[in-house]
Amino acid sequence: MNQLFKVTNVGHTQPRLKTDPLRFLSGDGVLLIGHGTRDASGTAQFFDLGQRLADRLQPLPVEPCLLELQSPTIAEGWQRLVHRGEHRDARDPQ
Repeated sequence: MNQLFKVTNVGHTQPRLKTDPLRFLSGDGVLLIGHGTRDASGTAQFFDLGQRLADRLQPLPVEPCLLELQSPTIAEGWQRLVHRGEHRDARDPQ
């Protein structure tokens, strides 16, 4: 399995990404998929994670989406990436 990036969290420090975002090629993007919940604070935490990941991986586009219960759905997130010019599909876990 080829792991594109790994999020680490040691102690009480902020999670850090162990990769150079610039090593990604044009056409790459991240579709961050959460399960979805009816709990508003859980949803807010997921979208906060998506924003943090997007800030860290700039200029790589990050689209958070949800498996069920809420929008944006996986299909909507994928379409957002496609509209931004992203076209490669790599998954982890596969």
